[in-house]
Amino acid sequence: MPNESIATDNPETTEFEDTLSQYIKRIEDAEAKADLSRGVVTFRDLEIPPLTDGRIARRQIGWRLYQHLMYYLIKVEAGTRVEKHFHNEDIFRLVTSGSLILRTNPDEMEFHEGDWFVVREGTAYEIETCTGYTALAGYKMACKTQH
Repeated sequence: MPNESIATDNPETTEFEDTLSQYIKRIEDAEAKADLSRGVVTFRDLEIPPLTDGRIARRQIGWRLYQHLMYYLIKVEAGTRVEKHFHNEDIFRLVTSGSLILRTNPDEMEFHEGDWFVVREGTAYEIETCTGYTALAGYKMACKTQH
């Protein structure tokens, strides 16, 4: 139902229909307000209001996913610790279930289902999970770690 009005019970509603140029502009606007020089960029840094239609909300991932060419579903068992390492490219993660703790020097961040983050190129990090987790992981060229 194109161009149908949005439900009026939410005063902060937005257009539900979208174009690629609008999608990219929202990412660019969010990036302009954020500090992207840090070692980790999260959904909190590039927050974009959801597109809503009544009780349906489409939450845009504020990262340029089209720059990553390879995607994997990663499943990590409970009680796993991934030792400190880094990559020669930005690494994207969207947690689809469970939770994890990401540690960089000196930060520690916890991510749950629906949260996303990017570990920037050259940033050393480690991951620990008590519950286990599954994540969609995006890479640009190759999945090579450096210790």
